[in-house]
Amino acid sequence: ECSGTAAALTTLAPTTKPTPSRWTNEGCPEAWTSAGSYEGGDLVELDGNVYSCSTVTGANLWCGLDAYKPGDSIYWEQAWKLM
Repeated sequence: ECSGTAAALTTLAPTTKPTPSRWTNEGCPEAWTSAGSYEGGDLVELDGNVYSCSTVTGANLWCGLDAYKPGDSIYWEQAWKLM
C-alpha cells in the first residue's frame, strides 16, 4: 500500500491471493491513467500499490493501455513491476 512510510509487521490470516509489499519510499507517485504516456522506470500508484513501467525496449509503450493496467489484467506483468 502506498503510505510513504514503512509498514508495521502484523500477522495476517492465510489467503490464496498474494499480499503485495508496502511502498516504503517517500510520498506516493502519480496515479496510473489510461492512455497515459509512460517511460521505462516511471512509477505510478493504483489501488494503493506502486508499480514501475518496464524498461524493456518498447514495453513502456504498453504501460498506458487498458489491456496492461497495473495489477488488473492478464498481461499487466509484461508492462509493469509491482514495487
